[in-house]
Amino acid sequence: VGIISLFNLPSLSDVSSNYFGSQLSLQSTLALGRVFNLLWLSFVSSIYLDSIVSSIYPDSQLCLQTTLA
Repeated sequence: VGIISLFNLPSLSDVSSNYFGSQLSLQSTLALGRVFNLLWLSFVSSIYLDSIVSSIYPDSQLCLQTTLA
């Protein structure tokens, strides 16, 4: 009986695609997309920040030295 219900579950949810099922799949897709976007944003921003810091840091050191002098 358990095996039959397990086999019937996907087909039932696919065919009926009721409100709960569609909402659940939509939410999981949105959550996956949000996680992927966050990972991508952190990856890009880390590279971007590294380049910004490396390009600004020598200038700020120069400015600091000139203001100190």
